[in-house]
Amino acid sequence: MYEEQAHPETPSELAREYYQLVKLLGEGAYGRTFLARELRTGELVAIKELKNVKDFKSLELFKREASVLENLNVCGVPRFYNSIIPDNPLTESCYIVQEYVHFPSLQDYLKDNHKFEESETLEIIYSIAMILNILQTCYVPPIIHRDIKPSNILFDRNDLRHVYLIDFGSVATPQKRGGGSTIAGTLGYMAPEQLLGECTIQSDFYSLGATALHMLTGVAPFQMQSNGFEVDFNDAIEQHAPGTSAPMRTLIGWLMESRSEERPATASDLLGAIMQVTHGADPKAKPKSESDNKSDGVVPRLKNAVWKKAAGKIWGLNSLRGNSIYRNVYDYTFIANGRTWGGVFPVERLSLPNIRRYPLACEVYYLVDNPRICTLIKPAIGKLLY
Repeated sequence: MYEEQAHPETPSELAREYYQLVKLLGEGAYGRTFLARELRTGELVAIKELKNVKDFKSLELFKREASVLENLNVCGVPRFYNSIIPDNPLTESCYIVQEYVHFPSLQDYLKDNHKFEESETLEIIYSIAMILNILQTCYVPPIIHRDIKPSNILFDRNDLRHVYLIDFGSVATPQKRGGGSTIAGTLGYMAPEQLLGECTIQSDFYSLGATALHMLTGVAPFQMQSNGFEVDFNDAIEQHAPGTSAPMRTLIGWLMESRSEERPATASDLLGAIMQVTHGADPKAKPKSESDNKSDGVVPRLKNAVWKKAAGKIWGLNSLRGNSIYRNVYDYTFIANGRTWGGVFPVERLSLPNIRRYPLACEVYYLVDNPRICTLIKPAIGKLLY
C-alpha cells in the first residue's frame, strides 16, 4: 500500500509541457501514476511515469504503449494526450499523459469484501468485450491488452454502462509460436500460453473470464485450487457464489479453457455468448436468427418484441486512405429506462488506425425489455444501418 503524496514536486520535463502534479494515484514495480493539471486549460489529467530503469525491455514496452494509445480512439479507453520520452531514458523519466477517469476500479470494490451480482458481472464484461471487439476488428494487426484484471477496469458504481479499460503497458500484437515474446500479464488472470511468452486474441478472453470469476466469488483466481493450468473454479463458485447460473458457469469455463483454440474464436462470438447468458441460454448454443429478416427502413422483427424510438447521439467513425473515406463503424449513445446506453456497431474491419469521427442524423430504436438490443435507422434514406 502506498502513501498518498499531496502536491508532489513537478519534474522540469512536465513543467515545460505546462503540467503540474496534484497527487500520487498509484505506484508499481516500474512506475507511478499521478493526478495532474494542465495549466493552460485547467483540465485534470492522469500522468503515468516510467521511473529510471536499467533494462531496455521495460522501455520498449513503454514506448509500445505510447504508440498504441496515440492511435486509439475507442469508447472505454481513456484518451491519449501526450507522451514525453527523453533522449536518455536511462537517467530521466518517461511519461504518458491521458484523460483522467475518476471512477474506482473493480479491485477497489472487491478489496472491501464485496462481490458482484451475476447481472452486474455480465453487464461489465459485456462492456469490456465491446472494447475488445473494436481493438480486434478496427486495428490491423489486432491489439491484445494482455493484462485484463480487476485493477485495470474502472467503473461507475451508479451506472455500469460507464466502464473503462486502462493500463496498456503489456499491450501486444499476436505472436507466432516460438517467437520469444516477452512474458507479460498477472498470475491468476494470465492465460496459460502467456506463461510461454505467446499470446493470441483469446488470451484476453481468458483474463476476462478470470476477472468475472473474481467478481462473482470475491476470491482472486490465484487463491483458488488448480490442477496445472486449470483453475478449479466450480469449487470456488460453490463455496462463494452458489447462486451462479449454469449458463454463467459454462461461460466462465469456456473463457478459461487452458487451450486458446478452445475459447471463443472472436470478440463478436464472445459478445453473442454473453448475450445468451443474459437470456438464460447456453453461451455455446447457436443464437436463433429471428432478426435475419431485416430490410431497409424497417425495424427488425423479433418475435413478441416491442420497439421504442429514443433520442440519441450517433457518430460515424471512418478510416482515411489517400483521398478516399471508408465509413465502417457507428458509435452511439441513447437514453432508455432512465439510463444511458451505448456502444459501437462494427460493420467491417478497418484497414488503417487513422480514424475520424463525424456526426450522423440517425434514429435509434431499442427493445423495450432489453435496451442493449437496438437498431439505427438513417431517416433521410430510411436505410437500416445495423
